[in-house]
Amino acid sequence: MGRKRIKNKRFNKKSIGNQSEVKNPKSRSISKILSASFISLLFAAFGVFYPPISDYWSGRFGGRLSLGVLNEKIPENEPVYIFFSTPNNNRGSKYIVPVQLTIFNEFKNSEESVSLSLKYPKVSGRSLFDESYVTHSGIRSKSEIFHEINSSKQYDYSLYKLDFLPKGSDFAIIDAAITSKIDYGERFPVLFEKGQGLDVEATVYSEGDRERTWNLKYRAVNVRSALGLQAWVQQYYGKSIAIDLRRELTFFQYLRGLILGRDITVYGFEPHFNEALENDLYIPRKGLEQYKGFKFDPYVWGLLFAFKGSNNT
Repeated sequence: MGRKRIKNKRFNKKSIGNQSEVKNPKSRSISKILSASFISLLFAAFGVFYPPISDYWSGRFGGRLSLGVLNEKIPENEPVYIFFSTPNNNRGSKYIVPVQLTIFNEFKNSEESVSLSLKYPKVSGRSLFDESYVTHSGIRSKSEIFHEINSSKQYDYSLYKLDFLPKGSDFAIIDAAITSKIDYGERFPVLFEKGQGLDVEATVYSEGDRERTWNLKYRAVNVRSALGLQAWVQQYYGKSIAIDLRRELTFFQYLRGLILGRDITVYGFEPHFNEALENDLYIPRKGLEQYKGFKFDPYVWGLLFAFKGSNNT
């Protein structure tokens, strides 16, 4: 009887062993699933990093498309103000504004399927202009450039397309639209601003770059020359921006700006307008003057303790 019990014990141990062996295939399956999941995650992670790595190998990494006012590159995602001088005329006069922009290819290789889209308010009348108002320059021939006008209920769109843009090269265009009355809201226009302007949203995109947007604000100023614009920016516009900025910021925010410092750049040009025979409309002559950039520091120590009743908490 004792031997049988021993056999039974051995059998029981073997049975327990068999039971554990029955569970092992499940464990192996779980291990396989976990291993497969890890490999999937590894490939997913590699997929995240692969485009930059492959772009680096192809010479694309670190590049981008940028936009400029003529040859001066301008910042994305913030208003870019471009002022222009005007004739001595009525405040309600309108102007055809030349929109002069340049796309720069900063990639290390040629960039394919490059597009520039200009979005105008409907009141600008952009869709009424014919192709004679559109010019472009660069190493691409006219036959290699596609241009079309599209319209919606609220906006007109002027679209330029290039099959490719070689590395280190640029593509410049001159588009055009008509100014309209500017709604300043609660803010009064800075002295000599004529209440006429044009807002343009420029969007650049390509096969290898993300969509990038710039906001251009053209404003008419009641001065006669580029020198007059410069004096106006220094004596009136710069001071007005400094005062508005001080009103908006708290004491410590403004103090931080004073310590770190940050220049603001605005642009100006002299169109030399000719008066049209009707509708009080002014047309720029050919051979426009070069744009000028005007830099000023909107942070002034003398304004730090001003406006004590405003945002000084």
